[in-house]
Amino acid sequence: MFHGILLVCALSVDSLLAALAYALRGIHIPLPSALIIAGVSAGFLGISFVSAIALGTLLSQEMASGLSALMFAGLSLYSFFQSSLRRLLRHAARRLLTFHCGGAVFVLEIYLDEAKADRDHSQVLSAVEAFYLAVALSLDSLLSGMALGLDISQPLLVVAADFIAALCSIFAGGMLARRTIGSLRFDMGLISGFLYAILAVSRFF
Repeated sequence: MFHGILLVCALSVDSLLAALAYALRGIHIPLPSALIIAGVSAGFLGISFVSAIALGTLLSQEMASGLSALMFAGLSLYSFFQSSLRRLLRHAARRLLTFHCGGAVFVLEIYLDEAKADRDHSQVLSAVEAFYLAVALSLDSLLSGMALGLDISQPLLVVAADFIAALCSIFAGGMLARRTIGSLRFDMGLISGFLYAILAVSRFF
């Protein structure tokens, strides 16, 4: 369960930072929208656990541990350099993203810039906008859930904890916005990287 708590903390950082960014822009996330974000996050994590458990039946314990460590190591590196990578992707998207495929393009745009979820500029995140934001925020859950799911004993508790943590982090972001400073987003963004690194190392013990 300790590893599950670390994963939940790492995933909730993204929700916290997104909520903080919205609050700093004066965009309100009402309770129904917050519940949708938390629900989608928990749902994606649950799906990844089911997939990982199925995959784990085909792998030896050593192979499962090695693959899990590799996934967490990749997530750790990505988290450490996330800001730089997103800047590069935003630059590439402006030049290459010339196709339109409904919600898929919208999710990509939100992934690169969470503020774009408020599509109608109403300063209130609607249920539909919250769903797209949740999908963009939950992309990390798919890989991290697969990594942890290869060796997990209480998946339902972790999914429930993720739902509660995501919901709390959304409201915590709004409260932090009242007293935050410009460097907070950068500093907190490194937390996920450290937590994923701990999870990667722990796969060998």
